[in-house]
Amino acid sequence: QTESQVELLAAGAAKTLEVRIPIADCQLWWPEKPFLYTLQVSSEADSFVTRFGMREFRFEPRQGDTPGRAYLNGKLYFLRGSNVALYRFLEDTQRAALPWQEDWVRLLHRRFKEMHWNAVRYSIGFAPELRYRIADEEGILIEDEFPIWEGGQRINWPVELKRDELAREYTAWMKERWNHACAVIWDAQNESLTTETGAAVAQVRALDLSNRPWDNGWSPFGSPTDECEAHPYHWGDPRTTLARAISDPLGMP
Repeated sequence: QTESQVELLAAGAAKTLEVRIPIADCQLWWPEKPFLYTLQVSSEADSFVTRFGMREFRFEPRQGDTPGRAYLNGKLYFLRGSNVALYRFLEDTQRAALPWQEDWVRLLHRRFKEMHWNAVRYSIGFAPELRYRIADEEGILIEDEFPIWEGGQRINWPVELKRDELAREYTAWMKERWNHACAVIWDAQNESLTTETGAAVAQVRALDLSNRPWDNGWSPFGSPTDECEAHPYHWGDPRTTLARAISDPLGMP
């Protein structure tokens, strides 16, 4: 338990207060052992409770055309899983209320783990909040994708969708997700060619104290330790796709 003093604020005023809380015998969060902490913050008038896991996730820097490998808590960690396009499941006339039923969603995550998956990528639409909470508890790593998909032609990019507005939306998204231990990669967009998402990421990257890596679709990387998005569709050569995505992302077809 830690206490801190702050002066009385005027109506409508705001102030950021930083408090350091020591954790004895810190337990790390792993998909194989998803240990979670609970933090409660309270004042005379307000109270807030959140959960978090102690874990660090990163990619090593790319070497030329070779993407960096993933590390979890300092150890080489191979991601096994697939995309989950939940909004396509919502089109199923027989899905009923399953996407929002906790017991069904929890069983789904356990089925993932029975297949030896440890990661999923939520693509083309955010999942309901309970899926992130359950992923925290069951131990599934998530690449969380912002719902932008304009395809491979730059001329398709909406002229109204500019970097400053994207930065505001990315900030709100990050604040909603960043205490989830399961969320380890921010994905700015899917398979799109644009300079706007990368510029928006540059505005918000420093807000994340966990310094998660970013994915920027088929557009240029922002950091050597960011993720490379290469989707090896069955009609193409995955080696060619990966090499072109790294060497000339804005030249991708």
